[in-house]
Amino acid sequence: MIPAGDPPLISVIIAARNEHKALERCIRSLAEQTYSRLEIIAVDDRS
Repeated sequence: MIPAGDPPLISVIIAARNEHKALERCIRSLAEQTYSRLEIIAVDDRS
C-alpha cells in the first residue's frame, strides 16, 4: 500500500527496435524528469 500523500508510480514503456540513435536521448530525457516515482521500461518489440 502506498502511504497517503505519495504520488502514484508512473510507468513509461518505450517500444523500440532499431532505434538506438533516438532511444538513448529519449531515456535520458525521461530520467531527467522531476517526478519522483517514475519507472522507465524499454522493450524491443521486434516490429
